Amino acid sequence: DFLLRNGVRIIIGHHPHVVQPVVVEKGEDGIHNVVYYSLGNFVSNQQRRHTDGGMLAEIVISRKEADSPVVIESCDYSLVWVQKLRRHGKVDFRLIPSQEEDRPSMNEEDKQKMNNFVLDVERIVQQGL
Repeated sequence: DFLLRNGVRIIIGHHPHVVQPVVVEKGEDGIHNVVYYSLGNFVSNQQRRHTDGGMLAEIVISRKEADSPVVIESCDYSLVWVQKLRRHGKVDFRLIPSQEEDRPSMNEEDKQKMNNFVLDVERIVQQGL
């Protein structure tokens, strides 16, 4: 609340290692504020449920003239899931976009884990919208 009360209109948090709600405050003239409380993990070795992926914030802002106020045109997000692979005696991490249709490198267990992550995040994000 402190940041919003002091004029900050876009806030992106990123520490708790889990995706947290997105809150969008709208008015008659469009989006006033947007808060992404936590984007979760982008790349990490945390493979437990709720910690095995992250969110990319997508925010479009514009300004009509140099001295006019910034307008938040839109805000959205996309999700990535972290796949942990063992190849040639090494651990490899791969980011898999959740909207990627073809996932030949993923076994059924990984596909289920990613689907669980996506469903969990959808529920969490909807709490704030």
